[in-house]
Amino acid sequence: CLIGDYRASEPDARLRRRLIELCVVLIEQVPGLRPDAIIGHDEVPGKSTDCPGRIDVRALRAAVAAELAARMPR
Repeated sequence: CLIGDYRASEPDARLRRRLIELCVVLIEQVPGLRPDAIIGHDEVPGKSTDCPGRIDVRALRAAVAAELAARMPR
């Protein structure tokens, strides 16, 4: 996860990269976990929040999926 207020600005490139890497490691370690399971707090049913702010969760899912695909043996 990222801790901070991203309503006004996005996390920097280093933090975005680390978030992608963390998601990839978790998905590789947890059977059945997939990139489409990554959600922002605003996507939790019954919750109303500004989180994740300016973090593009769809782009995060796509980046994680691409990283996982790149790691697959051919």
